[in-house]
Amino acid sequence: MSAPAGPGAGGAPPRAALLAAAMERHRRGALDEAAGLYRRVLALDPRDFDALHMLGVVAAQGGAHGDAIALLSSAAAERPSSARARFNLAGALMGAGRLREAIAALDEAIAIDPAHAAAWSNRGICLMRLNEAEEAGRSHARAAALEPHAPEPRFNRSQALLVAGRLAEAWPDYEARLRTAELAPFARHGDVARWDGGPCEGRRILLHAEQGMGDTIHFARYAPLVARRGAQVVLEVQAPLASLLARVDGVAEVVAQDARRPPVDLACPLPSLPLAFATTLATIPAPGGYLPVDPARLASWRERLGPRRGPRVALAWRGSAAHRNDANRSIGLARLAPHLPPGIEVLSLQKEIGAEDAAALRAIPGARDLSAELRDFDDSAALCALADRVACVDTSLAHLAGALGRPVDVLLPFAPDWRWLLGRGDSPWYASATLHRQDAPGDWSAALASLARSLAALARDAG
Repeated sequence: MSAPAGPGAGGAPPRAALLAAAMERHRRGALDEAAGLYRRVLALDPRDFDALHMLGVVAAQGGAHGDAIALLSSAAAERPSSARARFNLAGALMGAGRLREAIAALDEAIAIDPAHAAAWSNRGICLMRLNEAEEAGRSHARAAALEPHAPEPRFNRSQALLVAGRLAEAWPDYEARLRTAELAPFARHGDVARWDGGPCEGRRILLHAEQGMGDTIHFARYAPLVARRGAQVVLEVQAPLASLLARVDGVAEVVAQDARRPPVDLACPLPSLPLAFATTLATIPAPGGYLPVDPARLASWRERLGPRRGPRVALAWRGSAAHRNDANRSIGLARLAPHLPPGIEVLSLQKEIGAEDAAALRAIPGARDLSAELRDFDDSAALCALADRVACVDTSLAHLAGALGRPVDVLLPFAPDWRWLLGRGDSPWYASATLHRQDAPGDWSAALASLARSLAALARDAG
């Protein structure tokens, strides 16, 4: 690294030259070099706003939230008129989970600059994490009004409306999802005319999966409604779901996502179907279930499981590690296992099991690890049908059990996915579901105690 210019080099004073060099390194992503130069500026002037501010930003980018908060607090104190310093301080506080303080910093930023759209957006995100959906929706609406062409504020607003149960208001904004940086890669079949719920009799309509497999199961309930409009439904889904969803009423043809697209007249992403049907909480289709089990798989698994040793509970405690919220929604089996009552027969449907979870599973008397025998979702569906209850975190198994109409206990993080709504123990999407919620972020105690009561009642009734 070349040394910054010294005194007399182009007339630049040492501090200004160091700061310029630091910001250049920062823009290139050389964070360690930039941090070293910012510190040299602060050695010359410990109150330099730009060095304090940008070193705080570097710390936040590196995940050192405590250091970032200290530096950015100092920067904000040095320049009370800086909305940007307070915005970045709020970001560090969010990273540290100090959400109330983050909201206070964002409110200060907004007081300085009421048109700071990103501050309104982050305020909404903080409020969503605190389950204050109505106020979050208002913050996201302000952001959307300030940036009417940006998709993220509209999509964020839809999440707040959905989790608050205001479905009809949410669906139009939910369409902005496929223009966001996160979900735009999921957009497909843009060359086919979009079906928006209009006349479709005699037309071939491609209903295609978009996000995770749980989402695909969740929205497959709409295929029969499209068929009843007189359309021929072609369903495009992830390959592991193809045989399972081929049995949904009204589906004429199923293709895997990696297969060649058959001839169709119209197309619609599965998550856009609630908008096409103007779905409200009162009009959610088929909450009692809409998936039949493959009789051959059912018979095969009944024979393989053999005689019952007690009430059967199909269990899964982790979702995909690739999911952006997996750290909040998954739980270690060692934490869950003590809440399983004696006398039940545990059928583990967990697909990927690490060493620690494997040891915890072996310690559960009579538990059966079936992960190696699960070829696709038809196997999981048969086992759900043969279990007295399913107990799982918010992953595709929860949707599978609900779509089958099987009793399912779902463990939910404090701030849940929108479809589970807030503050209720049941689900309008799945009539057979019982929801067990964290009552504080990261604290599973209340949810696990609630699950234990549900499973204890199952064991007691069976006895």
